[in-house]
Amino acid sequence: MTVYKINDLIQCDFYRIPKAFYSNPKYIEMSSAAKLAYARLYDRLSLSQKNGWINANGEVYLNFKRKKLAEALGVGNKKATDIFKELVEKGLIMDVRVGQGKPNRIYIVKPEVSEHQARNFVDEENARCAEMTALESDEVGDTEEMLECDTQKQQVKKRQNDISRSTEMTGQEASKAHPNNTNSNKTDINHIDNSQSVITDRQLFNKILAQCQLECFDKDIRRIFYDAVERLFYCRELKIGTSVLPGENVRSRLCELDYSVLESALHKMHKNMRDTKNPTGYVMSVIFNCLTEDFTETHLDPYLNHFRGGGD
Repeated sequence: MTVYKINDLIQCDFYRIPKAFYSNPKYIEMSSAAKLAYARLYDRLSLSQKNGWINANGEVYLNFKRKKLAEALGVGNKKATDIFKELVEKGLIMDVRVGQGKPNRIYIVKPEVSEHQARNFVDEENARCAEMTALESDEVGDTEEMLECDTQKQQVKKRQNDISRSTEMTGQEASKAHPNNTNSNKTDINHIDNSQSVITDRQLFNKILAQCQLECFDKDIRRIFYDAVERLFYCRELKIGTSVLPGENVRSRLCELDYSVLESALHKMHKNMRDTKNPTGYVMSVIFNCLTEDFTETHLDPYLNHFRGGGD
């Protein structure tokens, strides 16, 4: 008999982000850090209940300092303060001063979503699921057709080689045929390797798409992101400013791409007021920049803050 251990409970548990954040336009442009912070704060309500942190009206509150939130999210104290401010401005938390040296009470507010917004969200999710299923079916069909085409080419080439050898190989020519036979075999092997490479690339691309959770975005945004990620994945090189990155490096970094990075990219795209001559190229650049910036900010900010000795 195998019972659950503490690591099993943590491994199988998740923080929950309300779907209202993706159905109500009021929350669409919220930063991914603020949405994650809300999920972390909401998760602590159960601890508040155990501690008896409930006011006279039966409302549950938190005693949670910004420094603790910064540690939980792996960010600096300044950014944690900005996150608190964003949640307050969106009406998702109330930061109530108590005074007398006591910590502020934080009340978690339910996100708003109308019935109309909820119905639209459900309809769009169903449509996205149907579209993604259709795309996967097309991809499988294309792969099978490509493999079948490669197999037919190899069979035709083999028959041609057999006919050529049977009509031309005589006497001394037979000894010269061996190098050609070796070259032919190498060509066939390259065909097979290329086919396997295509399948492996497609599987990796599909894995990256799964991490992106494109079904959470609106239909038009999902199509834009899909095209941009696909071009990034298959590009031979990517020019960012004065730097030119090889396609292999770009593809390697794409393995770190997820929903939160795309959400940050969308936030930056909404803020851009300038016209772009190459929209797809612009989206590719924004996604890749957000990918590298997100990694740097997450790891470098607390690292530098440690040396500064800052923090409440």
